Amino acid sequence: MKLYLAGPMTGITDFNFQAFNFAAAEWRAKGWEVYNPAEEFNGDTGRSYREYVAHDLDHIFACHAMAMLTGWDGENARGSVWEEAIARRFGLVVYKAENPVAPPSLDNERETILQEAQRLVHGARGSDYGHPIVDYKATGRMWGAILERHWGSETPDVDPRICCLMMAAVKLSREAGKHKRDNNTDTAGYAECAQMIAERQGL
Repeated sequence: MKLYLAGPMTGITDFNFQAFNFAAAEWRAKGWEVYNPAEEFNGDTGRSYREYVAHDLDHIFACHAMAMLTGWDGENARGSVWEEAIARRFGLVVYKAENPVAPPSLDNERETILQEAQRLVHGARGSDYGHPIVDYKATGRMWGAILERHWGSETPDVDPRICCLMMAAVKLSREAGKHKRDNNTDTAGYAECAQMIAERQGL
């Protein structure tokens, strides 16, 4: 399967090629066919931005997934921002580049629950609901209001990270009662969401 590697280049020494090449090697070791922009045009960085964009778009639409390097949405980031938006809009699975995973097989070999959770959190659900801190911050406010209504005293909003842990607890309880693959996949997904929130909160 083909993976597009995206990340920040503008304003970074040597256009961040070292980080691109390191990540490309890591993902190739997992079994992906990687498109690495740092390897294109023999490293020529003097062409027009329009030419790079046209070239990259062709490769994005030929890939099954995209991996985002740290800083892809930073203040000076350019191409990686629209690359990520296009990937989500057209249904590519979007991964964090620092967490390489093996590709799901094209011959319908079943994904592991970790691969499935990663695909869901950073793919369709991420596209539908945005970053987990946004979704679960709203959930925490609703839970706090319900608890306040029930107890009749002022109750703080539930922290979004704690919301994820509580949702995981629901899935663990169901799994304890009766095994179902979705229970374990969702537990892994909520753990990933909790970690994403913790990083955003600076914990």
